[in-house]
Amino acid sequence: MADVAIHLYDMSDVGFAKLYKQNPPSPDRLPTGAVGAYATSTAAQIVGAIRKVADGDRIKVMRIVAHGNSGTFYFPHLRNYDSCSQTYGDIPKDKLWAPLARLELHGCGLASETSVLRPGADPASVSLADIIPGTFTGDADGYGLWLLRRIASLFNVPTTAAVNAQAVGMSGWGYEGRTVTVQPNGKFLLQDENTRTWDFAAQERSAEAYKNRIIQGYVYRGQYDAAVRQFRDLIRVFPNTKTAAWAQNNLTVAAMKKIDDAAMRPD
Repeated sequence: MADVAIHLYDMSDVGFAKLYKQNPPSPDRLPTGAVGAYATSTAAQIVGAIRKVADGDRIKVMRIVAHGNSGTFYFPHLRNYDSCSQTYGDIPKDKLWAPLARLELHGCGLASETSVLRPGADPASVSLADIIPGTFTGDADGYGLWLLRRIASLFNVPTTAAVNAQAVGMSGWGYEGRTVTVQPNGKFLLQDENTRTWDFAAQERSAEAYKNRIIQGYVYRGQYDAAVRQFRDLIRVFPNTKTAAWAQNNLTVAAMKKIDDAAMRPD
């Protein structure tokens, strides 16, 4: 019995249907299968398809992608707190989860307490001008937290969703910005990009941003010893990133001077 990942797609959306056919690989480097669901699919059909794709293996990561907003997820039978189907509870009952498994919900602003779309915007056809920041204060009556607690309880596994608008593509299934992870018992954790250790894309973005701050704040000011110390800290915080590997190969004052000289900045 192996650990696998499963991606679930809302096939009623043309973009998600195309993504389903391409099925981006799992960032956890797990064997990954895909399940497509339509608005007319029953929860029992979806759970049955999950069982079939898992094929006797244990699910370590399940990702579901659909449009969303504050406390609203446009995936069949998970739309809001009241419409979440009890049938999804068959997944933990059938012991399909692997140890330390997680559920990721990839939709815009699911964890937000307020809408991430301007009034009148169509969630199925959103432009950049329609997007506004989400909010999360930990309000127990927040729509996002209500939905996440309901889903985490049903699936009986830690469940993560984003506070702000998101994009999912062939580059992977990483989150942008803050996320909220809710345990089956209702406890939650608000996380920034650099604290999601399993989100490799977010780790890379954060490490690259840290690198740029070090170069701008120390290297370009001739503070080479301090820059080396900062890069050691980057390696400690983001040990498994490409940026950390680059930093490891440049941990000398001479390397810092070369970076500074290569910038060719005017005096």
